[in-house]
Amino acid sequence: MAIPKTITITNKVNSYESHITNGRHTVTADEPEDLGGTDKGMDPVDLVLAGLAECKVVTVRAKANKLGVELGEIRATLSIETGKGEGRSLASNITVDLDWDTETSEEITEKIMGAAGRCYVHRLLQGSFEISTTKK
Repeated sequence: MAIPKTITITNKVNSYESHITNGRHTVTADEPEDLGGTDKGMDPVDLVLAGLAECKVVTVRAKANKLGVELGEIRATLSIETGKGEGRSLASNITVDLDWDTETSEEITEKIMGAAGRCYVHRLLQGSFEISTTKK
C-alpha cells in the first residue's frame, strides 16, 4: 500500500471558506455565493476534478518523455454530470478532453492516451472506498 497522505482543513468561523493543507502547500476552498459561500476558492467537486486533471496531464507528460516525444503545453478540460445512484449514492460521469501542442502520430497518441486512462487518481476514483468519519 502507498504511503498514507494526510490533508488538514480548517473552516473559518461562520463561513464555508476553508484552508486546506498537506503540510507543504495550502489551497483555499469555498462554495459559490448561490450556495451561501463567498466564492473565494474552488468548491469540493472542483477540487476532485482538479486532482484528476493534474494526474492526467502529469501521466501524459511522463509517458511522452518515456517515448522521447516533446508535447509542448498539455491541457485538460474536465466536466462532470452527477445523478442518483443506488441508495443514497451518486452516479457520476466525468469527461476528460486532453490536448497538447505537438502533432503526434496515431500510434503515439494511442500510447499516451492509454497511459492517461491508467493514471493513479483515475484508478483511485474507480476503486472501492471505505470512509470512516470520527470526532476527535
